[in-house]
Amino acid sequence: MSWEYDRGTILFLSALGVFILFCGIMAIRSAKKQKRLSPEERQLQQRISQEMGRRGVILFFAILWLASGMLVFSLYEMEFLDQTFKIPRVLSFFYDVFGISTGAIVQVVLSILVILITIVSMIRKRRVLLAEFHSNE
Repeated sequence: MSWEYDRGTILFLSALGVFILFCGIMAIRSAKKQKRLSPEERQLQQRISQEMGRRGVILFFAILWLASGMLVFSLYEMEFLDQTFKIPRVLSFFYDVFGISTGAIVQVVLSILVILITIVSMIRKRRVLLAEFHSNE
């Protein structure tokens, strides 16, 4: 094994270690903050978590949709895509109407739109919930 591969492994493990350390610190801070919250604040936090969880699922699938569109486009452009490839029937609409390259680009653009709309709706919903909480005080 050459030094370049060892250096890549060391960098990857270092980044992973920093990420794990960061997650641990954030978990401890969150646990300490939860202890200081009043019952009303805990209820608000639960409502925000539920709403963000619902929108998080949409965001997850939109990211998968984006990744699949980018993968199909890159494989097609590098000519690694076979003449027949399997995609879900829902997505086949884009490829039948626009062709493979343009269909993949349309899929990527639409998935980016869904991601942006979901993020904006998450921000708005959080603001609404916080405004309701502060108006009740």
